[in-house]
Amino acid sequence: MKQVFLFIFLFLPNTLFGFSSVTGNQPRLNWDIHSKITHPVVDKMGFSYISFRQILTGNVSHDYYPAMVKKAGLHCDRNRGVSNFVALTDCRKSFLRFKKKALSFIYRNNQMSALFYLGKALHILQDLVSHSNFIDLNKNDRLIIVGYFLGGPKHKNFPNFKLTFWDPVTIPNEKADRYHHAKYAKDSSSFNKECRHIIKGTKQSKFDLAFSTAQDLTKGFLLGLKNKLKSKQWEKLKLRN
Repeated sequence: MKQVFLFIFLFLPNTLFGFSSVTGNQPRLNWDIHSKITHPVVDKMGFSYISFRQILTGNVSHDYYPAMVKKAGLHCDRNRGVSNFVALTDCRKSFLRFKKKALSFIYRNNQMSALFYLGKALHILQDLVSHSNFIDLNKNDRLIIVGYFLGGPKHKNFPNFKLTFWDPVTIPNEKADRYHHAKYAKDSSSFNKECRHIIKGTKQSKFDLAFSTAQDLTKGFLLGLKNKLKSKQWEKLKLRN
């Protein structure tokens, strides 16, 4: 488990692969940042394109359906009057719930549903990094936070960790909160100025750093899943046959 945490210490933003158009009730998925990060990883692991699309469908559902967009706990955001740690714990519960559902479907030999819920779990895990000051923290703090988030030992608080404030009603009013999503989220280099800040001592922006480490987190998460499964269960999940 410790090896998985070490492998996973960083991650990307969510800029979400959204939907470019909708036909009836069937949205057409964009080939966007998230998909560009995820596809090379699952492809190298031997996942079929169909399995990748199913993961992506679950992932983007959080940013497409109104009921999900408004729930901060599905995006690692923080609502008004909620502390950073309480918000983080809420997001962790959602993440672990979706991961548990995915495993349940794997054990029941329902790969399509399992992949969908893996996508939903990944969405929250990925937002943990982009909707916070995660990449501004030192590596040790990141490891501890990710370890806790993935189901590790309980903690009482992470005093240096902050989640962005999200409220659809006040969203472009940055004065509603000093650490507002509209300014500090690191998931869109064309939208949030914070993304374009160059990290001291490097030539990378915060957006670049998040992007460059996204594939490591995705790979680490999937390797952790692989270690929990029997070889046959893992291979079936790839939908190659």
